[in-house]
Amino acid sequence: MLAELLDDYRVQTTVGEEVGKIKDVYFDIDSWMVSGFELSPGMFKKDRLLRIEDVKEIRDEEKLLIVGDDFQGAELPTNSTRTLFSLDEIRKKRILDRNNQKVGKIYNMEIPYDKLKKLKVWKVLIHTGIRERRLRIRPQEITDIKDEIKLAKSLEEYQKKME
Repeated sequence: MLAELLDDYRVQTTVGEEVGKIKDVYFDIDSWMVSGFELSPGMFKKDRLLRIEDVKEIRDEEKLLIVGDDFQGAELPTNSTRTLFSLDEIRKKRILDRNNQKVGKIYNMEIPYDKLKKLKVWKVLIHTGIRERRLRIRPQEITDIKDEIKLAKSLEEYQKKME
C-alpha cells in the first residue's frame, strides 16, 4: 500500500458513527512506523490528531479505520517532531546524497500492511527528475532529516544498484 492511499480512508467508531476522513499520515522517523493521522472531521470543524494507538481495527478492503466510541482526538502538532513527522512535511524537503548533491524529492512511501499487518515504511519513493526515474530506497538509508533529507550513499551508487 502507498502511504498516500491512506488519505482515502474513513474513520468510524465501533458502533459505526462517522468520525471523519484521513488527511495526512504521521511517522516516527526513528522506527519508520506510522505514529498517527491527521483527521478531518468535516467542514467547519478543526482537524485532529488520531494516534495509532487509538486505532482499534483497520479494514483495508473497506478503506476504514475503527476507533473507540469515546474517541476525541488530540491537538495537531504545530511543528513536526521525530515521533510525529507528517508525510506532507517530508514531501516538501529536498533530498541530498552523501556528497551534498541534490537527488530529488520524496513523493510517496510503501507500507506493505497487507503482508506485515503493521504500518511500517518498507520503501521510500524518490522522484529524481532524471529521465523520469525514481529511486526506491529503504528508510534506513536516510541518515538525517532537518531542513533537508540526507542519504547514506551517493546518487550514482543508488542508480547502479537499480540497474
